[in-house]
Amino acid sequence: MLAVIVPNVNALTITEIIDFNKMDTIAYIGISHAIFIGMYYATRRPWGARNIVTIAFMSTLAILLLAMSLRPPTFPSMAALLFGLPLMCGPFLFIYTRVMISEQPRFYAHDGLHALPALLIIVLSMLLPDILRLHPVGMRPHPVQHFLGIGTIGSMLAYTVAVWILLRRHKRYLRNYFSRVDARINLNWLRWVTLAFAGAIAYVLLTGIFGAQLEHLRLPVLRHLGSHQISITGFIIVFGFLNMQQPIIYNRPPPPHSPADEDDSIEDRGSGNLTALPRNRDSVDANQRYKKSGLKSSDALELVQRIQDYMRTERPYRESELTVLDLSQRLNIPRHHLTQVLNEQLNKNFYTLVNEYRIREVQEFMRNEAYDEHSLLRLALDAGFNSKSSFNRIFKQHTGLTPSRYRQLHLHKRAAG
Repeated sequence: MLAVIVPNVNALTITEIIDFNKMDTIAYIGISHAIFIGMYYATRRPWGARNIVTIAFMSTLAILLLAMSLRPPTFPSMAALLFGLPLMCGPFLFIYTRVMISEQPRFYAHDGLHALPALLIIVLSMLLPDILRLHPVGMRPHPVQHFLGIGTIGSMLAYTVAVWILLRRHKRYLRNYFSRVDARINLNWLRWVTLAFAGAIAYVLLTGIFGAQLEHLRLPVLRHLGSHQISITGFIIVFGFLNMQQPIIYNRPPPPHSPADEDDSIEDRGSGNLTALPRNRDSVDANQRYKKSGLKSSDALELVQRIQDYMRTERPYRESELTVLDLSQRLNIPRHHLTQVLNEQLNKNFYTLVNEYRIREVQEFMRNEAYDEHSLLRLALDAGFNSKSSFNRIFKQHTGLTPSRYRQLHLHKRAAG
């Protein structure tokens, strides 16, 4: 599956066991970064599932890079790791994503099943060394290695799709929880890092399997393990940096569980399966979604009135970090009931509700002469927006005009009247 240059050596010295070339230097950089990231999360508090999966992922990548640096003829067991460990990259990215977007991050008993393909390949590589071993350039790999390489590519791409599905549903769910959705919580960086890593792994595996055909077509081919070392080291550095910059999304415990929370949670509380994640809220019938809530129609109308009165009098929307949990606690309304009445009675999510009040507040500011000297950014911040870009985007979505154009029209209208 992987084609490498294997020099002929007789004596076994340290410099012959470990090939100190440029590609190995890149691998050692990756190993050192992986160790640093692992130590960082081993001491980071609060300790949780995110720490565990990050440490395990970085340890696996460090071992994989080490196996690439140690010469397979000297250490035959390294070939088994080179065939098996790449199958762990997809599962780790999937579990990491699931942990990051969960209100109650945890592991499940069946998570260990993700590691079975890698363990099986490692065992088979040791039992069948003549079939699953690395070959020098020019030697045709065993056909079994072709199937293994294609299987590894398929696994990585399948997990990449699974990560994208998780993040897409996470982004939808955020609008029922937060009053702002920005780069700190939508995890867009993880989407593109996963895709780039999957593409790099697929490329180097394909060139290893079909290198001769690609060379015949005069296409560029990376035949050395260094292509893996570059992609894995680059992933460790980028992933580690962005992961350390990523804050905890749900930094407070969720309210007590209720039947209606089954559709409000980012994962099924019993299994954590991808198939149990919430579907598109726009495509789910509201009555079906909340049929277990036990909320009567008369009570729902009363809750709507309480919510609207509180929003008008107390103006909680001026808090840029306001969440649905904040509102439910202040009104003493269960969160699932609050979400239900917003979806059913007002046909809105929490994000839309709060930002509509913010837009109306800014419009009132613009109509008031006392605020004519205030900048648009100041008006936006006073109303609860946390950035100029999000304010401009949301304002235009609600009014069809940019804030500056809307203000200009009102100034002209006031001057003419």
